Amino acid sequence: METLNTLMPILCSSGVALFLLILSAFAKIKSSTFSSFSSISLTFFFLYPLMNIINSGGKSAPKALLSFDGVGIFFSLIFFFATLFTLIILPDYLEKKNSSHINEVYPLVIFSFVGMVILATANHFLMFFLGLELMSINFYILCGILREQEYAVESSLKYFILGVISSAILLLGIALVYGSTSSLKYKNIAEVLSQDLFNYGEPLLLLGFVLILIGLFFKLSLVPFHFWAPDVYQGAPTPISGFLSVGGKSAAVAATMRIFMEIVQYSVLLSQK
Repeated sequence: METLNTLMPILCSSGVALFLLILSAFAKIKSSTFSSFSSISLTFFFLYPLMNIINSGGKSAPKALLSFDGVGIFFSLIFFFATLFTLIILPDYLEKKNSSHINEVYPLVIFSFVGMVILATANHFLMFFLGLELMSINFYILCGILREQEYAVESSLKYFILGVISSAILLLGIALVYGSTSSLKYKNIAEVLSQDLFNYGEPLLLLGFVLILIGLFFKLSLVPFHFWAPDVYQGAPTPISGFLSVGGKSAAVAATMRIFMEIVQYSVLLSQK
């Protein structure tokens, strides 16, 4: 029951996104109405269960591999307001582009929001990767959602190809960390690192964390992994570019902070490198 209560913000938000996706396929609703309904639904079904978690002082769900602690709650609220602002400004933009019929953009935005929350609250590399990919896959689609617009498809394709490469690098890093520590849970990895008991020695462990940081640096578009950003931002719809630059980068920052707070600071080996 405790696990279910902790997961309620994510489950409710996912339910809203799934319902909106089905509704967009079978119902012809004005974009402004769809936007209002999406915003109100997300506000109620995400904030209400999140407030229950905040009032209880935060919750951790070991079985769900998630932790709504101070960091997770703080960044979840940032993602929520970024998502809400995006949902509000999208109708006017789509109307100016004569694309007000594309209502599936709203559930895709919410699905990417769910991925951000999972990424920021994950305390296990499995959920970390699932959250990252859920966020990224929806962004690939959103960047090219206006297919008739110039550079839209090119933006989506470039982001997809480079995103897949960065995900593969990150996944290889996770595999090396698992091979050296025999665990994917942050707490267990920190315990192994504090005891200096590595299965395959220090070089592979260090390489694993370097590859994980490279994957995160790509999401943050930090030099020298920033070359994808200009083309993607140019071709993507303006509200989506803003959402990507605020929400996507904040999610990567949250994940990086959690890795440093729960793993790196407890390791003499990593903190000295």
